Amino acid sequence: MRWTWLTLPSLICFGLVVWLLSTNLGMRDCINSRFVKKVVTDGSGQLSISALKSMRNCSSYPLNFSSSQSLTPLQIEVRQQLESINWLENLLPERLQAGPFVVVVVEEFEKPLLRNGFIIQFPKSQLSDSSALPRTLLFYVLRSYAKQAHGFFVGIYADFLYSLVGGGISKSVTAGGDQIPYHIDLKVSLRNYCNSNIASSDHLEFCAYQNGVSSFPSNVDQNGSTSLISSKLFEEQLLDFYNSLSIGNKVNFVRSMIEKLDQLSWSVPLVLPKDMSVKKWFFSEIYKLAEVLNWRSFTQDPIAIFNDRNSKPMQIEAALYSPSFSGQWPADNSDVRNHFVVDSNRNIWLRGLGKLNTLADEVEIKSMFFVGCGVLALNHEVFKINASRRLFYVDECDKEKSFDLEQKFFQDQLAEEIWKNDSIKFVEFFLPSVLYTIKHSNNLTASYSKQFSWESVRFEKSTKSFRPLAPVEGVIRFRN
Repeated sequence: MRWTWLTLPSLICFGLVVWLLSTNLGMRDCINSRFVKKVVTDGSGQLSISALKSMRNCSSYPLNFSSSQSLTPLQIEVRQQLESINWLENLLPERLQAGPFVVVVVEEFEKPLLRNGFIIQFPKSQLSDSSALPRTLLFYVLRSYAKQAHGFFVGIYADFLYSLVGGGISKSVTAGGDQIPYHIDLKVSLRNYCNSNIASSDHLEFCAYQNGVSSFPSNVDQNGSTSLISSKLFEEQLLDFYNSLSIGNKVNFVRSMIEKLDQLSWSVPLVLPKDMSVKKWFFSEIYKLAEVLNWRSFTQDPIAIFNDRNSKPMQIEAALYSPSFSGQWPADNSDVRNHFVVDSNRNIWLRGLGKLNTLADEVEIKSMFFVGCGVLALNHEVFKINASRRLFYVDECDKEKSFDLEQKFFQDQLAEEIWKNDSIKFVEFFLPSVLYTIKHSNNLTASYSKQFSWESVRFEKSTKSFRPLAPVEGVIRFRN
């Protein structure tokens, strides 16, 4: 490498650039945001926040300002989440003036809340979902800009805009801290919806509670299926249309839809009539939305799209059959993943949403678990559910041990426990064959070997269980 007289000045200039970047970007203790003027991450979140330690907007400091104040990990996380939507500023209409807001992260709140028109109180517990805070900010930005728009559509717009940052729309919804599959026929009561984590900032006006008392009118049936669960269907349709456009038209589309947001002011029924499904209501509304946004034609018919996407039943990884389940879930610190429960009435229960208005025959459960006592005869009510292909029946008559095994399910450890603990007695049924046998059997209390015509039984070392050889595989394996 040849050294010239330019080398030293070049190195000095490069060093100055690095120093400026590290002091004003890497080490900055402020936030760059068009819509946030201050972030408070400690204290009780009371309105007298001026005296609290806070992180201000960078525009309030001189250009060459540098501070030695170190940010806490919480402050860095909050700043990163809020600044993740900065590039959307190029898509938003220039005349969109909102805020600036003060974001206060608090411990004691369960849901986001706007106070005095500019203070967003946000629950610290929801920061684990990196999309929750920026989506909440977008909601209040759009709400302050389009005051006549219905909150339902403001929330849809906010989540759609965030999907442009986050890489698409999630195909699941969060309930009780868990991800559940989203399905067009998912029927959720208004009461359970509003008590769940799914009810985010876009539906606060519907789900407001005063001292534990619902603010709904007395004529609203809170146990009826709610239309609010359909918000993701609208988001998907917006994203489909957006993705069909050229780059230039995408910008125009986003700006146009925000400018026309105030026109989306018609009412949204909290509870659907009993003879109307979420799917039917959605299709009537999406065409009204398309008319306001002046979509001259859909690139594809939305009904065909959603029928194709949702032609299969709702998919569930695993469920526990508990005949008299009443909605009592383990403590929140349980590592809950497979968290569906089916009762004797074929109701589906979900942690965070309670009992869904969805029958078990409208879902497809990959595996179902049942902890009982004694031989499980083929005339048992569990075989009438017909929502799964596999049923693991655990035979345990000790009530304390039986309870412990059910808790293993809520910790996503029951299947593992069955395989590793060779003292556990179980039968793994293949339910299509079982149902065929039940239909043609004259004696449902007979032994499995007679019901399924076992020819022989061999021991399987890997699972420490026995596998029958039979023309009808009603029992895949068992341990006794």
